[in-house]
Amino acid sequence: MAQKSGGSNSKTNAAGKGGTVAGKPAPVKPAGKAGAGGQPTPAKEVPAESKAGGPVVSTVGGHAVEVRTVPLAALVRAEWNYKNEDDFIQEKLSENLRRNGQLETLLVRRLPDGKFEVVNGNHRLTSLRGIGAETALVLDLGDIPEHEAKRLAIELNETRFPSDMTRLARLLSELKTKYEEPELLRTMPYERKEWDRLATYAEWNWNIKVPELESRVKRANPQAAQVTEILSFSREQADEFHDLLRKLREQSGKTSEVFILEGLRILAGKPSPEFPVDLP
Repeated sequence: MAQKSGGSNSKTNAAGKGGTVAGKPAPVKPAGKAGAGGQPTPAKEVPAESKAGGPVVSTVGGHAVEVRTVPLAALVRAEWNYKNEDDFIQEKLSENLRRNGQLETLLVRRLPDGKFEVVNGNHRLTSLRGIGAETALVLDLGDIPEHEAKRLAIELNETRFPSDMTRLARLLSELKTKYEEPELLRTMPYERKEWDRLATYAEWNWNIKVPELESRVKRANPQAAQVTEILSFSREQADEFHDLLRKLREQSGKTSEVFILEGLRILAGKPSPEFPVDLP
């Protein structure tokens, strides 16, 4: 965690193996852009601490990136921000900030008029204003050009790993033993329908061998068609399967095992002719 400046002990040593000079961190030399032959061109030295005392945490295009606290009045949203607005998610974000405080910095760049444009974190800025905050913790990129800011925004926003919905559902199930459900729903980014759907993911064993169910169904329903095996579902397939089960349950009085088997048949394009359910 970055420390606030103010004394010699609070300064950040960004020199690594370079050590210090006269009790101060040595300069940081950022990597330059590749030149002819793929070799990096020499980069201008960047001081390890800014004149304002903010610790340098990285470099981008030869610009020092500093941690600082900035008044919200000095921050402006990026007009080119491409992320959609969503009132529901925005409110959840606001509730997260009320509960946890600001745990992620905003990424900003300096504008000619002295203000800071938010490169990443525009919705956090909206929520911070909405809950009455006066300042925000930011990573200051300096006066980088707009095209570099846009590239950074896309790289940061879109380099994301997909969630394993079953493991996520099991984590949420564990949290329900520690927190009241209304409290979790206040800050979690799920509507009630999706929350209930995740609960079914936690209960269902996605690695189950269907023949084990088939043998149980045949005892109650000898006419059940043969289903071989299912090993796993993608998130999209699981969502579709869940919707099929809900529709089947609404339109038929069959047992839960038959729902599962018929849902699998429908996904495979081979619905049972004896299963009188009209699905859109």
